[in-house]
Order: sequence, then structure tokens, then C-alpha cells
Amino acid sequence: MKKIFFLMLGLPALLLTGADLDIISNRRSEYKIVYADKELYPFHNRYSSIAAATLQRVLRHATGAVLPVVPESKFDGKGKGIFLGSTNAVRKAGLAPARYGRWEHRIDVKGGNIYLHGMDWRNTSDPKAGYRQRYVFGSHKAMLTFLEKFTGAVFAGTPNVCDGVPKIKRLSIPENYSFARTPVIEYNMTGRRTLDYDIANNGFYGPWYGSYGGHNHNVALAPAKYFKTHPEYYALNRGKRVPGPRVQLCLSNKAVQELIYKEVLDHIDQGYEMVQLAQSDGFSPCECVNCQELFGLKPQAAPADRNGYRSSPVWGEKLWILHRNFARRLLKDRPGKKVCIIAYGPTRRPPETFKEFPDNVVIELAPYNDEVLKSWQNYKVPGGFVVYLYNWGYYKPEGFMPKCSWKFCQTQIRSMFKNNVKGIYCCGFGEAHGLEGPTYYIWLKLTENPHQDVKGLLNRFCKAMFPKAAREMAEFYTLLDSRLQLQYEQKEVDWNDPALLSGKLPQCDRAAFGTVVLRYPESVLQKLDALLKQAERKSGKNWQLSLVRLELDYLLHTARAVHALKKFRTTLSDSDYKSVEHNLLQRQKFLDSLSWNKSGYALKDGLALFSYANKTTVQNGGRMRGLFFAPFNWDIRWLKEKKIKPAGRVIKVNDTQGQYLIPGNYLVDMVPWHKEKAVRIFCRADKEALKVVFIRSSSNYQEVTRNQISVTLGPDRKNLQRFYGRFRNKSTPARYIKQLDNTANKGQGDRYVNKGSAGKVTVPAPGVALAPGEISAELTIPFKFFGKAPQPGDEWLFNATSDHTIPKVNCYFIWEHNFEQNTWRNTADRQGKIKF
Repeated sequence: MKKIFFLMLGLPALLLTGADLDIISNRRSEYKIVYADKELYPFHNRYSSIAAATLQRVLRHATGAVLPVVPESKFDGKGKGIFLGSTNAVRKAGLAPARYGRWEHRIDVKGGNIYLHGMDWRNTSDPKAGYRQRYVFGSHKAMLTFLEKFTGAVFAGTPNVCDGVPKIKRLSIPENYSFARTPVIEYNMTGRRTLDYDIANNGFYGPWYGSYGGHNHNVALAPAKYFKTHPEYYALNRGKRVPGPRVQLCLSNKAVQELIYKEVLDHIDQGYEMVQLAQSDGFSPCECVNCQELFGLKPQAAPADRNGYRSSPVWGEKLWILHRNFARRLLKDRPGKKVCIIAYGPTRRPPETFKEFPDNVVIELAPYNDEVLKSWQNYKVPGGFVVYLYNWGYYKPEGFMPKCSWKFCQTQIRSMFKNNVKGIYCCGFGEAHGLEGPTYYIWLKLTENPHQDVKGLLNRFCKAMFPKAAREMAEFYTLLDSRLQLQYEQKEVDWNDPALLSGKLPQCDRAAFGTVVLRYPESVLQKLDALLKQAERKSGKNWQLSLVRLELDYLLHTARAVHALKKFRTTLSDSDYKSVEHNLLQRQKFLDSLSWNKSGYALKDGLALFSYANKTTVQNGGRMRGLFFAPFNWDIRWLKEKKIKPAGRVIKVNDTQGQYLIPGNYLVDMVPWHKEKAVRIFCRADKEALKVVFIRSSSNYQEVTRNQISVTLGPDRKNLQRFYGRFRNKSTPARYIKQLDNTANKGQGDRYVNKGSAGKVTVPAPGVALAPGEISAELTIPFKFFGKAPQPGDEWLFNATSDHTIPKVNCYFIWEHNFEQNTWRNTADRQGKIKF
């Protein structure tokens, strides 16, 4: 049956009948692939020939026929052709419109010839650069759509473009077939995969849009260029002009405003039709008088945030006014061009002083959800909306594991169509092309038509990518999807939070840990593994399946280590720690087995794994809210070698073998300094005092004179005392006694009060044999301050800390690690035991 489809801007499909036209039958064909070779723009011929070669390769795989590939300038006009791109033939046939829509792609059959064509366009900036993100490949999209429709191909971004292409004996098309689509969502910036994956699955580049990935104020005033000569351009904070890590500005400064506007003009003049306009990330306002009174809006009283910064809703209003002023100027200076103003952080809420924007304004919603949409109902935004999505990215609690359910994907895309969203920027994508491959496929294909059947898309993907095990893999992914519907927390995250962006969270965020515990109990892990093993037995060699195995192994190792750590944190038993150690070692062995390139990320047959994250980031579980913290960020092999159990430790008096200290802060990676400058302790005692010996490796006494050592000691938690000394001879320790525990101190850690000085520090420790490069100190604690001396066999509570601060190095070591710490203030709230 012949079919004609015309899908443009939501128009319904037209259905006619007629005869079929054979293109290939029994591995034979009269057709040639003829591609446009007129150089319309730089690198046009290169990309046209790539598209033609892909078409030839896929058709050969599917049918066994090898169609000749000919540039149009050398086509003799004999025989039938599959004309690809902006050919003279498509124009002579009267099939090319006067103007294509953005990413419009067409398939037409006329006179026995097939025409695959669409919008082929390039941004005019930097003509020597051939990056694909600068192009619109409408004809390439038409070619891939043709293959999807008539061979059943699925393009999953594997190294071999034919992996998802089934074998067929006959390729035919209705003799007057006509199909056209102009995407409703004009661009969808997802990430870096293969060219065919991006284009086939609607990961459209937006080369007309000068996006900075979120922020342009910081680009306009790069500190390296301006700070030395113009410190007044940067925000006043606590009495100092400092740009900060994300470049905060003095926005009342006219020169600053002009430089931001100049950045907009410069970007427009590079050939962009629209340019992003957005304040610096982690926005923190300037505290100067002029900024406080900018636009006559005085800031409301606002409490200091985690970092001591003070902001208020008024600053969002000031930014809206500033950006609207830029848009008004642009109307006159560059008619027809647009600015895309981000609604994020302080501008998350719409402005209150006006409700209409100039005609050249597009608003980028970040985040995009029902609450945000509702807040914009009564505003006039002529340019409409685009969105900045946080669906994926290894900064989320799931890290490198699957994130979005199919229900979420379909609900989101339907909302976008309903609200006429024109573009998508994904802040992260592609961390798990194996485990979440069908979800990416479903979400991207729904951007063509949000009412497609999700299960139908899943089955299409599984049949194409796992032809011998489609049933098992559909069951595997369905189970995985059911787990993603379980949410550890419902609250929205403020990704503009300076503390979150800095990686210096004062609160111990357990979202990554809790998400794994909730979604992946051992029974689910075993079921997923069993289903995949069934598929592997049926499939034999299959690249996509091997990627699923790799990513599932990462999930299995990670989840089992999380479960083991959860149990150990409860029991602190030796056997449960052995389970933690075993699972972390297996996880580390797995990570080490991957191929890590010189740029730091892992590859599988040339394709990046884990969305280009480096090994340390993957070991840590992600970044920001994807972090698992200690001991995932420690060298587990080193801990095993040194026989370290990080919590629930026991140290015996007069056992001179010594025990090593470990990082005290749960956030801190175990960097080389923790091992190179390793600290170990042992304890000795007489009737009057406990003597704790600290031995530091690869050090000298001159560099550590101000370094602090401490011991916490007491018969029970109510009678704890802490003694602080310096790593230098005849230093007199300060004595503190415990006043409040962490709960009574409102989560700010145990509180100790100073009771003067006590004991002494002796450097070097008397009678201690040292290896070359080692130094030692002995902290003496008299028992008289406890009112009694411990007796042989007694067990007291004990902990010890040491820091090592030299230029560019700050390592904080502890003996008993507190896995329950909530802030840096209670890193030392836990104690192990000392046996006398």
C-alpha cells in the first residue's frame, strides 16, 4: 500500500494508496546514490559525502546490495537515483520549497527517483572550523528517517552504524511517497555521541543560537583580562573586590554593563540570530552602595546563606530590568536579532515591576516544571520559551546510574508541546547509554510526537538492538524503569546554590547513598543480573549488550558497596567492614579494568563512557549531589595494605606497631598527600599519664611547627576531654572539656570549652626509632585531670587528629572516622576505644 505523510507543525498525516516502487530486490538495484557536491558552505562536501557513504553502508548491510555513490557533478543522468541533499535534481523536480523550516527534512518520490532533502545550513562564524554543532543537517536527517521507516533501523550510537539495522530481502517505497516534517522543538542540545545518533534521534544542534551553556556575564568580564587593571568591575564582598570562582560583578558599574552588552553584540556579529544573556552561576550580589540602590530598588533584609553571602528577591528584579534594558537596545542596534534571557537562580521568578518583554526576547526556563510554567501565565513573551533541563547529568543523586522513568519523559515532552517550547538545552546527558539507552531513545523520539506509545518505542529499540533477546531485554528495562519511579526525595534542588557548586557542602548530603539503597536492594540486583545473563546466552556477540553489561557491573559493584557500608555504619563490626573492603576492592578492580585515555576518561571502542567523566569522578560516584563520600573517595587498596578499619577501631596501650590516620572530612578525596605524608600513632602509658606518639612520613620539623595534633580521651562520653598541641618541642597543649553533645548543640557538633593548658608536647618523641624522612611528636596527657587513672584492662574512649598545612596542601587526618558527620564541625565527634 502506498502512503503519503505530511507532518509539519502538527498537521495531520495524509494517506493515499498506490503501487510500490522496488529499490532493492534480491541484492540487486538500478539505483545510484547521488549526493549534492556544490560547496554551499565550508565543509559541505565533506558532510554530504559522509551522508552518502552512510546510506550506502546501511543499505548494503540490510539488503546485501552495493549502490554506487556519485557526486551530482559527475552523475551522467542515466539510471535511477536516490538524490541526497540540495541537488539540482530536487529543484528541477519542483520539490524544493522556497525556504526550508529549521531542521525540516523531506522524503519525496517522483518519476521513479527518490529525493532525500531538507534544510542544510551553517553558522557563518569561524569558516575554518568543521565542528558538526555549527550545522543544520536536514538532508542527513531525511536520509536517516528514510532508513528508519523502510528498513526498520534504530540508531543507538554504537561504533557500527549498522548495529541496529535488520536484514531485509526487499526494499520498496510507494511510487508517489511524500513525507515532510519541520520539528516543533527546533534544537535539542543533548551531548556528544555519534553524528548519526544525534541527527536520527532529534538531538538537533542550534547553530543560530549563541549559547554559553548557561551564563555569559562571566565570559564578558574574564578576570584574567580585567581584574588586575579594573578590580572595580568585580563584586564587593565583605569589604574586598573579588571576582570569586564564578566571576561575580559590580553590576551598577556602567563599564561593566557596557562590556556585557558588547559581548552580546560580538556574539550576534559572529553570525548568531539569538544570544544567551545570563548572570554568573551561583549568583552573589555586589555589596557596594550603588549596587544596593541599583534601579532604585533597595534590597530587603535577607539572612546570610551557607557561605555568608546575602541576597534577596530584589536582586532578581534588578537583573530582569538590566537584561530587559539590553534587549531594548538590541532592538535598535541589531534589528531582527534576539536575546535569550535565563530564568534561573535569582531570576527563577518572573519580574514584578513589568509583565511585557520586547519582541526580541526569548525566556529560557531553568528549571522547567509546572510551578515555573504557572508563574509565567500572565506575562507577554513574544519570542516564547526554551528550556534548560536537569533530567540527566552526573551531578544528580543517581550519578552514573539511570535517572528518568518513561512516565516522566512522556509527561515532560507532552508539557513542552502544550506550552510551545521551541528549544531544549540538557545540562548533562548520556551517562549510561547502555542501561538508559532505551530511555534516551524514547525521550528523544517523543520530541517528534509526544503521543507515541512508549512500550512500542521500547520494543522497537529492543528488537533492533537485541534481535535474539528482545523479550529478555524488554523485561530487563521494564524492571529498571519500575525502580526509577521510586524517589528518595521530592524537593527541587537549587542548582544555583554557591555551596553546592563549590563542592564544599557544609551538610552531609546522603541523596546518592539513599537513592541506591531505595532503588536497588539485593533482590533487584540479582534479578537484573539474571535477565541480562539470559540475554547474553541468547545473543552471543553484541556491542550494545556488552555496554549494558559494563554499566550494570558498575551498578552492581556500587550498590553492593553501598549496602555493605550501610550495614557497617550500624554495626561497626570487623566482619561487616571486611564486606565493605571486599566490595570496594571489587569495584576498584572493575574501574581499573576499563580503558582510560590520556584525557582522563574511559573509552569503549572509541566511544566515551560515563559522559566523559574522569576516573576520580566515577570512583566518587559523580559530583555535587552524586557523591557517595568516604570511603568511596579513598584508596581502598592502601587502607587494606595498612590494615586500617576506619571506624569501630581499638588501639592498645604499649602496642608500638602503630595505626594509621585517615582523612577526617567525608568530602575530601584521599589525595597522594594523605599517603605520602601519612600519620600513624601508637600509645604508651605510665601511672601518671597517657602518651600518644604521632609519626609523620616524608616531613621535616621546620614545615610542621604550626601543625596541630589533638587527642580526645575519657572514660565515657559525658566525661570526654580534648587536648590540642602543636608539632613542636615544649608546646603546651590546650585542654577542653565536653559541654554539649551534637544533638544538644543543634547539630553543630559536640561543644567543648577551654579549661586552660595541660600536659606537654615533646619533639621528637623520646626513644622512638624513625625511618628516613619520618618525624615524631609525643603528646602527654596527665590522668589527674580525669580524677582517676585507668586500670589494666580498662577501656576508655579515644580519638586522635593531625593536620598538615603547608603552601597549597591542607590535609586533616583522624584515627576514628565519623561516618555520621553532618557538617565539618562534627568530624571528630566519634571515638574508638583504647585498651589499657
